[in-house]
Amino acid sequence: MKERFIYIDIFRGLCMFVVIYSHILLFSIGYPQTSLLTDFLRGFFLNSFFFISGFLSYKETNWNLSNTKRFIIKKIMTLFIPTLTCLGIFCFFMNGNYINALLGSSKSGYWFTFTLFEMFFIYAIFAFFTNRVKNITWKTILLLFLAIISYLIKKTFIEEGFLFNILSLNQLLYYFPLFLLGIICKVNVLLFHKIIKYKIIKILLLIIVCLELKTHCIPLIIYNISATLLVYYIIKDSITTNSSTSIIYKYGTKLFQRIGQNTLPIYFLHYFILFKYPNAITQYMQSLYSDFCFASHSCAGFIELIIIGTTSILIALTCIYITKILNYIPYINILMFGINTKDMTPSREYNNKK
Repeated sequence: MKERFIYIDIFRGLCMFVVIYSHILLFSIGYPQTSLLTDFLRGFFLNSFFFISGFLSYKETNWNLSNTKRFIIKKIMTLFIPTLTCLGIFCFFMNGNYINALLGSSKSGYWFTFTLFEMFFIYAIFAFFTNRVKNITWKTILLLFLAIISYLIKKTFIEEGFLFNILSLNQLLYYFPLFLLGIICKVNVLLFHKIIKYKIIKILLLIIVCLELKTHCIPLIIYNISATLLVYYIIKDSITTNSSTSIIYKYGTKLFQRIGQNTLPIYFLHYFILFKYPNAITQYMQSLYSDFCFASHSCAGFIELIIIGTTSILIALTCIYITKILNYIPYINILMFGINTKDMTPSREYNNKK
């Protein structure tokens, strides 16, 4: 069981790394072109976050009224209140309008945890009303039905309005199927891990990802699921079977595990640390998209990974140390991160349930 949590932490750490990576490209550099590497990274990181959240949220428990209320209250304390607090602090320091931010669908960037709270809330209500369903097959069918309903609603409702914005319904409906897929995989975890180990499945996932990156002919939902499952398997397989003593492998996995254990504080704080790159670096990186080095090819992704990847790691580590400092201020740790001083990392929530 310990190995499972190690690779889940590393997976979360990689996703958080790509969140910062993507935000640097979007806000710090601000150009529309992307490399093939960036297209791939953006294809799985948010989908994977919601997949992991669903995967970890499932527990074989009695969803009676008391347990359901306890679960919802816990999510209010660990997700909803910290989101409102950090959004308020961000608006205060960045001279933003807090009310407008709350009413907007993006929540000034804090839509992710707001949407995640909504998913946990919906799942808790769903689990309460289906509590008597103990058969795994029927439980899977009901979850799959809910995922399909969410997908169809997203495809049908195209108009945005006040309710859509304040509840971030576009984001909720778009990513909810991945959250439910995570629950479905956890419900059938032995079968899921057995299926994903088949060579034909791994090859199929890789083909789908490659085809979409080059041709954009694969339905987006299929690509999102394929990219998420492909990265999930690669990380899981490398952790459970790799006995490498390489320094890069050893410290690389520890680094992403550390980031994965602090994803919420990093997510809440990284917006404060984003900065503009010097014009010389920005112009050089932009030139890579029109500069063909060899055979009509210039590997912009490699340069992006070196420059932006390094910055992303440094920002993530800085957020971790800022969190440690803020935890010495009474009540700040609870209001901003939903954790106690003795419980420094969000991952402890599920590590204690091993």
